[in-house]
Amino acid sequence: MAVVTWGLLEKSLVDDETIEEAINRLIQAHDDDETAHLETGQSLQSHKASEIIDHIARSIVPDKLRFRIFSVSPTTDGFNQSVTSGNSIIGGLFWTEFRIQSLDDENLCLLFSDLDLLGSDWDNDEIYFETVAKATSGGGYKVKYKVGIGEAGIYNYEGIEESFPGIGFFFNCDTKKIYAYYVNSANQIVAEEIVSSFSFVYYKLGIELIGGVLKFYLNDTLVWTPASPTFGSVPKNTSVIFAGSDYRYDTKGGTVLFALRYLSYSQPSPF
Repeated sequence: MAVVTWGLLEKSLVDDETIEEAINRLIQAHDDDETAHLETGQSLQSHKASEIIDHIARSIVPDKLRFRIFSVSPTTDGFNQSVTSGNSIIGGLFWTEFRIQSLDDENLCLLFSDLDLLGSDWDNDEIYFETVAKATSGGGYKVKYKVGIGEAGIYNYEGIEESFPGIGFFFNCDTKKIYAYYVNSANQIVAEEIVSSFSFVYYKLGIELIGGVLKFYLNDTLVWTPASPTFGSVPKNTSVIFAGSDYRYDTKGGTVLFALRYLSYSQPSPF
């Protein structure tokens, strides 16, 4: 008696497609359907909507991640310091404090990472930077505190040469103003006032740079989007994190303080 293989049978008297061919065709159609399993309660939709996606330990390797995170809070671990005599950087329990105490006109009170966090492709990559910072002195103290990313260079701003990282914020402790800024391709500081008279409270400051589009945030509110910014070559050498001050050009006594709760750099932006 002949053995009949079920899968090789035709589906019907009017359709010569075999059962096996029909099964393969339907499976392939399902595989090709990009909307498969996306209905509510189905597997891909549940995976997509899960707050936490569980994977086997070590099953995701670093080169498959499209973001990087680097942060400091509240200590100075992992950062280089450059501090001249009479000044100090103190990593406290809840903040990192910068103290400009010297009356000399060349002060260094800087904190910076020594890692190449991103590279130089600022026009195509995604960058997000955030910090929570405050100045605790203001009015008559001719000191600028800067926080930002990018290799710092010396630039002439308002007649004074100082160090500025490529993109960031600075607190002017003389006028009590806060500015967002970037260094353009002509190596000039392009700045926008975002706080006209700062209080001695923490401000949340954020930067988003995606495909060359630059945005600045204050307390989670978009405050400035420069039109078609072009960036200087020096800042783009490396995306280090930079914080601190390098100048004091008055003789007023007292300590000028600046405090950071954290510095955070990541890719892509959470905004």
